[in-house]
Formats: sequence, structure tokens, C-alpha cells
Amino acid sequence: MGIVYDPFHEEMFTAIKGKGAFLNGHPIHVSNSEKLSDTIIGVGTSKRELADENFARFRRVFGPCQDVRRIGSGALELAYTACGRQGGYFEIYLNPWDYAAGMLLVQEAGGKATDFMGKTLEPKKGSSVVATNGHIHIELLELL
Repeated sequence: MGIVYDPFHEEMFTAIKGKGAFLNGHPIHVSNSEKLSDTIIGVGTSKRELADENFARFRRVFGPCQDVRRIGSGALELAYTACGRQGGYFEIYLNPWDYAAGMLLVQEAGGKATDFMGKTLEPKKGSSVVATNGHIHIELLELL
């Protein structure tokens, strides 16, 4: 089970493996956008020492998508991807407690979550994270 709670908006995102993803008890699904150009992409800025590399990545993604935004919480970025508010999200490094619940939300909502190399995430260790609606996953990975 995964839970992400946003106290500012009183939103509780929940997912149970094999049972779907929900926002305040209502089923959620990733966006149906099929091209990066039809989406907003969430970005994360962890690892300040990698700022130059991160901002170069943001620039590469910003060009072909509608816009990029930063909420400031990896867990919420993943929840927003799961409920279709954005087409995807990426961050160079997240701790397991930052992404485990959100990864499950995205998967149960019909999306895909991997590391920057496209490999399955292992929520027992920190990792780069890329989560999308599934349709734009390869397109986003190629830019990263």
C-alpha cells in the first residue's frame, strides 16, 4: 500500500498493488497524452552539486513539452502524475521514502516508473526516478 497526503489541499492519494489508485477514495488514472508536446513535466532539483547537469536536463525537456514545473515534493510530483495533472516527472535522485508510495500510485494509475536508464525501480535504495503516463516514457528518457 502507498499513501501520499497533501495537507494544504486535503488530498489523500492511495494505492494498493493490484487494486488501483485513488484520490480521496475516487479512482484516478494517468493522462492520456500521447506526445511530450501535449504535457507538462514535473522536475526535481535534488543534489545541488549537480545543478548544472540538472538545469541542462530541464532545458532539454522544456523545449519539446508544454512547460516544466517544480512542486518541491517528489511524492506529490508522483501523485500528480498518477492523477493526470501532469504527463510525467523526473529527478536525478530520490530516497526510497520519497518515491516508493508515488511509484505504486503511478503504476496502479496506469503509468510507468523507472530509473533514468529505464530499469525497474527498487524501493529499497535511492535512485533516479522517471514517471510518466507510459505513452511518453521513452521520449522523456531519451532527453534525460
